[in-house]
Amino acid sequence: MKTNRMFKVISEEQGYNTLEEQCLQTTTRDTIALWHERLGRLNYNCLYNLQNKKMVHGLPEFKNDNLTCTDCMNGKQTR
Repeated sequence: MKTNRMFKVISEEQGYNTLEEQCLQTTTRDTIALWHERLGRLNYNCLYNLQNKKMVHGLPEFKNDNLTCTDCMNGKQTR
């Protein structure tokens, strides 16, 4: 079962205690690039707009950097 991007891990080997809930890994990468990926490659200007108007609950404060996504740029190229 998945809740808030957390997964329940049942481990019976190596002596792990499965009765206690434990966080095995977390991320500190909470950048605009991560949110760009999470929201389906949403334009950076739109992300700044969401942030400024406080339209998304839990969206962190980003610095207004002039960023470009290489994956998005490559996807827009034609032959």
